[in-house]
Amino acid sequence: MPPGIPQSFDEHIKLMFELLALGFQADITRVGTLLFARDLTGRVYPQSESPTLGFHGGSHHGEDPQRINDLSKINQYHVKMLAHFADKLAGVEEGDGTLLDHSLLLFGSNMGNPNQHLHYDVPHVILGGNQGRMKGGRIEVGAVGKHELRRFSSELETDALQIALSRILHQQATDRAGAGECDHVDVHVQGERLTGFIAEARDDV
Repeated sequence: MPPGIPQSFDEHIKLMFELLALGFQADITRVGTLLFARDLTGRVYPQSESPTLGFHGGSHHGEDPQRINDLSKINQYHVKMLAHFADKLAGVEEGDGTLLDHSLLLFGSNMGNPNQHLHYDVPHVILGGNQGRMKGGRIEVGAVGKHELRRFSSELETDALQIALSRILHQQATDRAGAGECDHVDVHVQGERLTGFIAEARDDV
């Protein structure tokens, strides 16, 4: 393998996905994060359908429909990279399913409208079977409320979704600890220790 970071984003992101999948497959880690792009980067994506558009400059589209369309092509390219990772996990057999069946992937952005730096109406994609606890094939135009997925309120922000997912994962870790599969569970979200899971939460969130 050549030394250093690949110059091609396409090659680089796929290499990082390979390492992340390997970490899951070998049980080296159970959690991974990967940043596709910094907010202020001027990076261009030659493999996208907007090959010369800088990411940050393109995000300030001035509400112009053509410029929004150009930016959407970069977003579509990023989602295709997510699909590449999902396909990678789906191709690895593990126990009674695949790595994707046993994983929970969250993909999203920190802004709903980057032109105005708005942090609501933020799109997210959740993939994976999460050990059989997630129903796939759904489009939820909404956000996670206190106990379950609820219809959309533009005032609900990303933290509600992340906290709800953290609670789901915390419950699974607690179950594993109770079964003697791990020694310690201690999860913090925004300074709040999660000592239990909401009793009313559904397994099919």
